[in-house]
Amino acid sequence: MQGSYDIWLVLLSIGIAVMASYIGLDMASRVNLAKRVHLRQLWLIGGTLSMGCGIWAMHFIGMLAYNLPIPVAYHIPTTLLSLLVANLVSGLTLFMASRKSLGWMKLLLTGTIMGLGIAAMHYVGMSAMQIAPTINYDLPLFSLSLIIAIIAAVAALYLAFSLRDENSPSTIWKKAGSAILMGIAIVGMHFTGMAAAVISPDSICTAAAPEYSGDVLAVIVAICSGLIVAATLLLGMLDARVARQAEKEVRMMTRELRDSEERFRTMTERVRDIFSILSPEGIVKYESPAVMDALGYEPEELIGNNMFELVHPQDNEAVQYQFERVLAGEEMIRPIEFRFRHKNGTWRILEAFARNELANPAVDGIVVHSRDITEHKQSQQTIWNLAHHDALTGLPNRSLLQDRILQAIHQAHREGHKLAVLFLDLDHFKHINDSLGHHVGDALLQVAAQRIESCLREGDTVARLGGDEFVVLLPSFQSDADVVMVADKILEELGKPFEIDGHGLHIGVSIGISQYPRDGKEPGHLMRMADAAMYHAKANGRNNAQFFTEQIDSVARERLQVENGLRLAIQQGELRLYYQPLVDLKTNVVVGMEALIRWEHPERGLLSPGSFVEIAEDTGLISIIGEWILGEACHQAKQWNDQGFALQVAINLSVRQFDSGNLHQTIVHALRQSGLPARQLKLEITESTMISNIEETSQLLERLRSLGIQIAIDDFGTGYSSLSYLKRFPIDTLKIDQSFVRDIGVDTDDEAIVTAIIAVAHSLKMGLVAEGIETERQLDFLRGLGCDIGQGYYFSKPLPPDAFTEFMKNRT
Repeated sequence: MQGSYDIWLVLLSIGIAVMASYIGLDMASRVNLAKRVHLRQLWLIGGTLSMGCGIWAMHFIGMLAYNLPIPVAYHIPTTLLSLLVANLVSGLTLFMASRKSLGWMKLLLTGTIMGLGIAAMHYVGMSAMQIAPTINYDLPLFSLSLIIAIIAAVAALYLAFSLRDENSPSTIWKKAGSAILMGIAIVGMHFTGMAAAVISPDSICTAAAPEYSGDVLAVIVAICSGLIVAATLLLGMLDARVARQAEKEVRMMTRELRDSEERFRTMTERVRDIFSILSPEGIVKYESPAVMDALGYEPEELIGNNMFELVHPQDNEAVQYQFERVLAGEEMIRPIEFRFRHKNGTWRILEAFARNELANPAVDGIVVHSRDITEHKQSQQTIWNLAHHDALTGLPNRSLLQDRILQAIHQAHREGHKLAVLFLDLDHFKHINDSLGHHVGDALLQVAAQRIESCLREGDTVARLGGDEFVVLLPSFQSDADVVMVADKILEELGKPFEIDGHGLHIGVSIGISQYPRDGKEPGHLMRMADAAMYHAKANGRNNAQFFTEQIDSVARERLQVENGLRLAIQQGELRLYYQPLVDLKTNVVVGMEALIRWEHPERGLLSPGSFVEIAEDTGLISIIGEWILGEACHQAKQWNDQGFALQVAINLSVRQFDSGNLHQTIVHALRQSGLPARQLKLEITESTMISNIEETSQLLERLRSLGIQIAIDDFGTGYSSLSYLKRFPIDTLKIDQSFVRDIGVDTDDEAIVTAIIAVAHSLKMGLVAEGIETERQLDFLRGLGCDIGQGYYFSKPLPPDAFTEFMKNRT
């Protein structure tokens, strides 16, 4: 029995075959490009159904396109079985096309199975036709259809595998062309199989006539399968568009990230700070070139190594703790400082900030920004040392000492033990310093500091307060015997001779001791009590140690009262100047007077200099008092000058005034303010003051003498009486100390000394003043030796200004 084909249905079947082929190629790409497993599975299932239904629809419409002279019905279960076979074949195609690799043998074997599966779908579908007798097949054409099916399957699988990785606009045309070829091949196989069917002329339909005609069924199947195929195709196109847009955005982001990374690298390579990228385990992933200058490593030497292995063991735990906090998402507020091993083995101090950039794909790590602050820390330490240590000896200064005493008090309070403070003052140091100069005194202080340190235990502290004062802190001791042992060691060591700059020197030390908590509970109080005990040691013959007692406390309180009263006296004008006449021994005429200070105390009455000048020297108040004396004495001398008494006023200067640095200006100011001629001013200095700083003192005296001011050495013979110094300094007058004058006529040694001093003064053409003359015998002796001027109670005691005026009037 011969039939005919409906050309429109044939064309429709060809179109569906092409669409199904395109879907197969496109789904292979979707499955392969999907990154997540569940997306791959969804595209595989969806593609299988769409492609399988498309191929089956092509087959079924192709069968409906074949018109027989008899009505034809189809067995539904068998028809559905052919649909199932079509989907299985499609699923196998997409599954194999999504594999990582597909060799030729696997391609041919899989293609053969797929081709036979397609043929099986066709012939199972043909068997669903309910006609009798059954359809026979022409063997050559049947075999050809199988071959076409296998070739079409191999080609489809190859094309699907080859085009799966491409996702560019040009790929669509490649897939379209391939789909047309595949569709024609599948249709060719179908119609070859149809041609192989031999239907008997007397065949009849064995089932009831179908309710719908073949054309209607074809349209229904075409519409249903077309909707499925079109929906899948539309989803694929939308997915492709989204994928292309996403790919474009990814390319843009990649370019931006690449540019950002390039800027980051450029920045890190041009700055001195170190930039590192670490993995969560601390492994170095990147190092900036600055690490070479800072730490000596090439970046490649550190990459791949664990950063924590180069951190100082004592700092490692803190660094890892901070690193873990950054890993947990915490932001660093302050940098962390730690020691890091330099390539040369030394430790450098780094300051670092870390930031978690694990979520940034361009970084993917912990960014550490660090800098070498070793020199900065060393400078800080140097500044701290300068602020808390004595420049000469390197010992702690007063500030650091007070801090350590305070810490020791807190510890002693917690642990219930005692501590001791030892106040040390070197005996006879001032004499050595004044006589031999500051360079010898400084060297002596340095050696003394070393000796004191050698007497202490580990944990004890020795500090220099200034001058020749030291303080020792014993932060703990069991009994007073322990403190005495340390004090005795210091006395012994400082009692040994010192060899300084060729001089064999001998000093001692006076030590005052206070204890916590017995004598005080504050650093300042303990030091004051120890200081008071030290003065008691000096009063007891020097070179001994004394514990603080209540009796000493009363003496210290009295000294403090004098100091405070003296400050008040300066403010309230309680200081007075008395004047003792200077008499020409040849003519018995008053030629001048010495200004002598007194303190008119509101409670204790008139006080002599011996009761407060030493305290004024120790506290520095002597500078203020000395300035007042200069102004007041010059003013008074000018008043007497205006009254017709042209007298020269002699004023004593303290070494503290020389150290102030403004003595010249002070003297010039006093002369200008008073109007007193400079020739009527004589300045008296001691030998020790004169040589305390030889160069500066000599220059200052020369400047003063150039103004017309006379210079006298007071108490000559009691200090370092060097003739070379007399020749070197601009001296006008020598004053013979009253200790030599007092025993004239009693002690031949003193007479010999006075005789020698007068002879020296005459030979150097200097004037002479003998002070302390009290008897006529003393006066006659001095006058007989040619002494120029005399001073003492023989002529007059020191007088207040009004009484001195009367004295002068009476003398006239």
